[in-house]
Amino acid sequence: MFFKRTKILMVFYRKLAQMVSSGVPIVETMSILAEQEESLQLRRTASLIKEALDKGLNLGDAFAQFPEMFSDIHINIIRYSETAGRLAQGLESLADYLEKEYSIRQELLKELAYPVVLLHAAMFLLPIVDSVGCGTSCGLTGYIHGVLSLFIPVYAVVFLGYAITRGQSNAGFKNALDSCVVSIPRIGTLVKQFALAKFIRVLQILSASGVTIITSWKMAAESCGNTVIKASLLKGLTVIEKGGGLRDACSATKMFSGSVIGMIAVAEKSGSMVQTLNTIASYSERENETSTAMLLKIIPFFIYVAVAGFIAFKIISFYTAYFNKIFSIGG
Repeated sequence: MFFKRTKILMVFYRKLAQMVSSGVPIVETMSILAEQEESLQLRRTASLIKEALDKGLNLGDAFAQFPEMFSDIHINIIRYSETAGRLAQGLESLADYLEKEYSIRQELLKELAYPVVLLHAAMFLLPIVDSVGCGTSCGLTGYIHGVLSLFIPVYAVVFLGYAITRGQSNAGFKNALDSCVVSIPRIGTLVKQFALAKFIRVLQILSASGVTIITSWKMAAESCGNTVIKASLLKGLTVIEKGGGLRDACSATKMFSGSVIGMIAVAEKSGSMVQTLNTIASYSERENETSTAMLLKIIPFFIYVAVAGFIAFKIISFYTAYFNKIFSIGG
């Protein structure tokens, strides 16, 4: 559901930005989108936003009436971009941000599709060995038992993962889970990289939209997706609220490398903070793409090894039992 919504909103913001930059009045733009959008829910939402605009609300407040569709970050980017006269740029930034998220998830699904199909094929085919060895009297029963003995553990893990995802609405549970995740070797590092890249990108978009640095930092920290990393980032907010600069705030979090802190220090002196944040975010995103590509090569490898190992175990077990039976008869 989230994957599909990301794509829908990405296209929606892109169309909206194009029409706004072309000089189409915002009310007319929403009217057009209310008729053309593929998503029924988004068509209805666009129609209601148009009605809100007709009543005199600004675009940000109109979007804020639909929190189930638009997140707080999206709403604030739209609101502040509109106030600063940079609505088209803000919407384009939002679309670019969602496009990166969508492409990463799409790549993840594409790379994992074949290993998942292979795993399911193995779960259906491997029990044939046991059912054949069982004889005609229990062949079908043995096959079904073998399939279930593989499917139940695998899908138990899947449903456990789903339950964990649903349970993240509980603050205590999510904090414990996030602490566990960031402590896992390599996985924790990757999660940290993604969280910080998302933080920098959201901070850059909000800053470019005219949002104050205190609000931008707080909202960017909220968006990072991990409560442990968020708590560290919020230490920087305390520094900013006391009058400190972004360099001091980044240092206080203990989350950023020396090179990033150095670039921000230079940007503070030169007044090119938005451009520097964009550079850092772009570099971090490219680094994340490389790390994700490596992870997507490793995960299928382990699936292949597991399937191959299981096949080898079944073959060895079959022939061991076969020869033992022959020797016992011969004896």
